[in-house]
Amino acid sequence: MQRWVLSFMSHPSPAAAGFACLATLAHFAMAHVGVASRDGLGLNEQFLLLAPTGFGKEALRKPIEKIAKALPDYRPTNAGNLWPSGLPEVQFSAPASQQGLHRLFETNRAQTFLADEFAEWLAHSANDSHKQQALGHAMQAYTKAYSTLAVPHIASREHPYTPVENPRMLVFATSTAERLLESINASQADSGALNRFVILVAEPDRIQKQYGIKPGLFTPPARVMELIAWVTALGETIIDLSPESEEYHDQHDSAVIEVLAHRDPRLAKRLTEQALKIAGLIALSEGRTTIDVRDLATAFAIREGLYHRAAALIGFDGALSGMHSTGRAVEQIRALMQRKPFIYISHLHKDSRQYGKLSVSERSAVLSALHSEGVARKDGGRLVSLIHEQEAA
Repeated sequence: MQRWVLSFMSHPSPAAAGFACLATLAHFAMAHVGVASRDGLGLNEQFLLLAPTGFGKEALRKPIEKIAKALPDYRPTNAGNLWPSGLPEVQFSAPASQQGLHRLFETNRAQTFLADEFAEWLAHSANDSHKQQALGHAMQAYTKAYSTLAVPHIASREHPYTPVENPRMLVFATSTAERLLESINASQADSGALNRFVILVAEPDRIQKQYGIKPGLFTPPARVMELIAWVTALGETIIDLSPESEEYHDQHDSAVIEVLAHRDPRLAKRLTEQALKIAGLIALSEGRTTIDVRDLATAFAIREGLYHRAAALIGFDGALSGMHSTGRAVEQIRALMQRKPFIYISHLHKDSRQYGKLSVSERSAVLSALHSEGVARKDGGRLVSLIHEQEAA
């Protein structure tokens, strides 16, 4: 599936393609497949891809649509009479209100949201009460895969609401890293809105464009379709953990994940349960309903790698700390100086939105701070990375 997605990406990124595959397989499995845990763990997840403008993010939402269209032609012999009517419903925007979101769940308890420019929606949710309530309802739905999603507080006799049993909400959203940093605030992060997302920060460097893409490349390969058809026909299934993987889970969670979660609850509080979901998807991709040690070790490596990349961008002591905008600009430029040997000062406002919003005196303060902290120095019209110079030495 990853090779197929890579084949039609205009700027092929293996990481982004793999990320889209996780979301795609979760979409087709989440309505009826879960992972064994204390209270049951649904495969529904909230995926957020942060990539620059022109990356080709829209192509990564095509697999769900293309596979769903081709699925009726791959009916397995063990498929029941209702196959594949139990598939989640797909929405192409983020929910506008709590009531609207709940109505969708009443229609179909499994909902997938493919939302572009998701940071814009998050920004509005900080000031728009309707979107703020929708965000809160989505946060509740995230953890209710094997329980009940209560009705909205705002109800009327004319339009009553009913509780939804076992709701499954999957989000596969895209945005730019800069816009997310501008949109998310400390209050939202503290409430758990951020650690519910599995975030991939895509490659910042230019990816060579792929030419010769033909319409036929969007047709899902037979092996992909056979896998999805098998998953869709499973019926209600709980993926178990082997005894060895249970032991590995306990050891790794105690030694690694709990340390990260204590230091950075805003981003790392749900790493283990998200790794379990990824491990379940890995097992399904090989036609199994038991997680082995290899599945779990791979899933932890993927989830922790994604966390560290997101933490380097967002930072538990950076953009969400409530620091002044000059401090945020310093953190943005520090990240740039880790990747580039120099930047022209005249271009800084394009590379760092936080820097671009500052006054002349504040920009001067940022440059001074970068020098005093050993990050960069001015050299004529350039800002030279001291980090690269130290590594070279």
